[in-house]
Amino acid sequence: SRLGRLAEVLRLGLQTPARRRSALRQVATILALLQARAWLHWMFCRGLCGMVRASLLGDFHQVFAELLVNGIVVCANGFADQLMRHQAGHLAADAWS
Repeated sequence: SRLGRLAEVLRLGLQTPARRRSALRQVATILALLQARAWLHWMFCRGLCGMVRASLLGDFHQVFAELLVNGIVVCANGFADQLMRHQAGHLAADAWS
C-alpha cells in the first residue's frame, strides 16, 4: 500500500541517530514557527480591530500607528512563514534521501 511504502521510505531515510536528531530538531523549529505565525496572525487581527475602533473615534494618529504596527506584523509573519517553509523543505529532503 502507499502508506506502507511511505513509512518504509521514512524509515530508511532516518536510520542513523544523527539524522533522527536532526529531523526532530527541524520538527521542533517548524512547530515553534507555526506557533509564532498563529500569534502574529492574531496580533494582525487585533490591530485591524484597533484600527476600526480608532477610525470610529476619529483619532487619525492612532489609525496611522495601527497601520504601521500592522505593517511590521505582516512582515514578521511573512518572514516566519518563509523560514517555516524552508525548514520543511530541508526536512522533506533529508527524510527522502
